[in-house]
Amino acid sequence: MPTTINGIGTRYAGRKNLETRVGTCEHCGREATLSSYDTRLVFAVLFIPVVPLGRKRVFEECSRCHRHRAMPLDAYRAFQEETLTRLEAEHRQAPENAAAALAYNAALFEFQRHEEGERHLETLAGKFPREAEVQFYLGGVHERSGRAEEADRCFDRAFELDPSRPEVRRARAVQLLERGQLGEARSLLLGAGAPAEQDPQVLFLLARAFQDRADHMTALMVFEELVKGYPELGRDKNFRQAVDASEKEVKSPVSILPPRRLPWGKVAAAASIVLLLAGGAAGWSLYRQSAHTVHVVNGFPGPLTVAIDGAREVAFEDQGRKTVTVGEGRHRVEVRGALEDSFEFQLHRGFFQRFAADPVWVLNPGGLALVMAEETVYTNKPRPEYQPAVRFYAGRRFLQVQDIDYPFRDFPDTIELSSSTREATRRRMTELLGRPEDLAGAVAGWGHPGAAMDYLERWLEAAPSDELALTYSGSALLAGAGARAADFLQPRLAVDPVNVEWHRAYQQVVEPLAERAESLVAEYDGYLAAAPDDPQLLYLRGRIEPDPALAQQFYRRALAGDPQNVHAARASAYTLMAQADFGGALQVLQPLAGGADADPQLVELYHESLFAVGRQGALEAALRTELAAAEEDLDWSKARLLLHSLVSQGRAGEAAGEVDRLEALVPVEDGEPPIFGPWLEAQLLYAAGDLEAFERLVGDREFPELWRDSMGFWLAVEKGEMEAANRAINRVRPGTDEGIDRLLMGLLYARQGLGGLSRQWLDRGLEVLRERDASYRLFERLLAGEEPLDRRSVDRLVTRPGEKAVLLTVLAVRHPDQASWLLTEAARLNYDLGFPHRFLSSFES
Repeated sequence: MPTTINGIGTRYAGRKNLETRVGTCEHCGREATLSSYDTRLVFAVLFIPVVPLGRKRVFEECSRCHRHRAMPLDAYRAFQEETLTRLEAEHRQAPENAAAALAYNAALFEFQRHEEGERHLETLAGKFPREAEVQFYLGGVHERSGRAEEADRCFDRAFELDPSRPEVRRARAVQLLERGQLGEARSLLLGAGAPAEQDPQVLFLLARAFQDRADHMTALMVFEELVKGYPELGRDKNFRQAVDASEKEVKSPVSILPPRRLPWGKVAAAASIVLLLAGGAAGWSLYRQSAHTVHVVNGFPGPLTVAIDGAREVAFEDQGRKTVTVGEGRHRVEVRGALEDSFEFQLHRGFFQRFAADPVWVLNPGGLALVMAEETVYTNKPRPEYQPAVRFYAGRRFLQVQDIDYPFRDFPDTIELSSSTREATRRRMTELLGRPEDLAGAVAGWGHPGAAMDYLERWLEAAPSDELALTYSGSALLAGAGARAADFLQPRLAVDPVNVEWHRAYQQVVEPLAERAESLVAEYDGYLAAAPDDPQLLYLRGRIEPDPALAQQFYRRALAGDPQNVHAARASAYTLMAQADFGGALQVLQPLAGGADADPQLVELYHESLFAVGRQGALEAALRTELAAAEEDLDWSKARLLLHSLVSQGRAGEAAGEVDRLEALVPVEDGEPPIFGPWLEAQLLYAAGDLEAFERLVGDREFPELWRDSMGFWLAVEKGEMEAANRAINRVRPGTDEGIDRLLMGLLYARQGLGGLSRQWLDRGLEVLRERDASYRLFERLLAGEEPLDRRSVDRLVTRPGEKAVLLTVLAVRHPDQASWLLTEAARLNYDLGFPHRFLSSFES
């Protein structure tokens, strides 16, 4: 290692090709940030480089002890090329050997060949779908790359394939802990069939999770297993503190810990130092013990008072944050007013910990506020690819979070770095306040659907609403936590009159669960047996009926009993539109589509049906009337449909003028770029087929990053540019269109004659879609030839017309002997002029 004494000696200068990870240092044994990078060894005087001594590659430099390994950079590069060449040759010689493929892929990432490594991942996923080792490896790569949902799917798949592998069980246990499924995690780790040897780190996390839920008895049972299997843990300070906390809570007369052995020699040597320091330190410690800042964050929109120990009170008129000073010890919180809640929390710090910076303490009445911790990197060299790490604390009434540099403050624009520091990481904490539906949707969209579920469960307990229930079910599907959501929702269904939205949410999360979906029909037949003419139950029973003809019978009975049953009308029209019977849909929708208070989703289906049957005059008149009535609160989808209607009538020039007129109606915040007008213009240019102007617009105008990535994907697909489409789809944030976009990638590769890659993309699309509802699982069976492909089976594919057009086009490509009638059906459904209308139309020829 370089050594410098009084500023003279050897040191490293500069860092390139930096890679970091959090792990255990092989030298000091502590958890730290481990950095690997290219650098130059120099001889320095007064820390100033004077004589270069050669270039080096540093391996896993510890952020705590700074020890590391190093080798000459030229030797490292030669080793890199030799290793990659050898592993690639071994892989090519045995392409069906999973171990060789994994070794080659791991080397690509180890040597920073990230693009090659990402491309090779697709080969691994397609070639070894039933190898647990490969699925586990893929999960690890996705997890390190921040693709949490894909990682979870791979880990789930690995567990399904081989639950006996220790690393697979460990990953599964960590997943269950992250999802809050502590009982299942405990059964996996300690139940019947669990291996004799366990991972002590995961067991410790499990025990701490039970502690966080105040289930101290179960926590102690897990701690006891740890002491039995790893007796040395009984002497670890942190472990003993954790066990002590639970034993005090349950008032256990006997401890599971071994007696403490005191190091008397060290105690005697340290005693004099302690006595010297005690006088001054005790006063400071006692002050710190009685003076801690606690942030009280209220997410409930109503007047309430938070009282701590019946004395210190913090009053809120609405959502917001305030601070209060609280001493150490156990405290009781009473929340009164618009929200009633009570809970206890404890502030505690060790004697010497009080000299360090406080953690951030947060009280969250009802657990209804959303708290976010975010990190950023300050660096002398811009990193445009950097994505800040974010963590959400949801549904928890009390938080204690360490290592926050800016509690409830914005990051400063700049910080001062030392001459030897190239970058520094800083963390802040902030509250997110607003409508819980909006916040939960945003959190799920950011890739944290589990946190969205935690947040919404608190809200559904405190202030249940239909919209919250539906948002909750959507988050559960994204998180792959349907069973948890079903268990949460089912006890809340037994109300009279029937709460349709809660039942819809429940059905939505149960349908993808093979072990529970089979009993869902019987469950609702039981409801109907008790109330056979209830219009709401008839509608709900129709929703889960796999035969569209029988489903229509339930909907007609529901409408006969209640002609204003919007749910039944919507479902009936939706089913008819999926069969391209737009005239029939209009007959169902028209009686309920008029009036200012008409259901917006029903009106949307009505407008789409008018467009599909070519009644553009009636559609244009309706849209102009509704847009004029909306004033500033324009419905963007209606504005888009108006432009499409004009284009379909050959009035593209008039549509361009309409863009300017509509844009002028939408106010723009000071200093913010206008986005409504450019968005409308992009929709118009795509619908009109002017892709060159579309490309210029997307490149020149300011769009939100998500839109720009999505539109870049549209353009690449339409132009048949596979590499550009690959890059674009990896940048698009996962969401509702993720599965369909992957199917489009499969079609794009199929058109180029790349059947293997096409199948890989189709499989990736199905991974997402099969979790949504039964129609996509039927599509998967039709694609694989597991069910007869005929008009009756195609009628059972009940999805939005545009999505079904994609499904039928895929079926036509995979089953060319039936392509003619499938593409004809797809063309009838491909009426919307938005993406991917033109791409799908190209297959008709």
